[in-house]
Amino acid sequence: MFRGWYRVFGVVLSYNKAVWVLSFSAIVQGIISVILNVILIPEYGMYGAAISVCLSVALYFFIVAFWAQRVDPILINVKLLTGFLVFSTVITVSINIINDYFSVGIDLFLIKLGVFLFSIFSLSMLSGNGRKIVSFLRFKNES
Repeated sequence: MFRGWYRVFGVVLSYNKAVWVLSFSAIVQGIISVILNVILIPEYGMYGAAISVCLSVALYFFIVAFWAQRVDPILINVKLLTGFLVFSTVITVSINIINDYFSVGIDLFLIKLGVFLFSIFSLSMLSGNGRKIVSFLRFKNES
């Protein structure tokens, strides 16, 4: 999720000729990822590597978003972004938990269900009150 969201803020930085932030953020992400891998992989194995990647990508996003907000502020609907994060996390965790106890067929069903529900949620943003819901990325100077 964070890997996709950073692109919104990356465009803002590119437009304002602050591309150095993307390079700086990538270097910090790499360093943090290596450090976390050295710490987490010996104890947690592949799960430690996954945690390391998730945390370093999230850090990359937050650095890019922070600098983009300083360069050209964007109104952000924090409730909507939090809703996306919670929804995605619940689907991912439930798939992993159920995968441990049931067969692959249930797992594939839950993945399809999660994609379907996420699609419905995304489409609801575009219909009716779409302008109000999608306002989390409206630039301040457009109002």
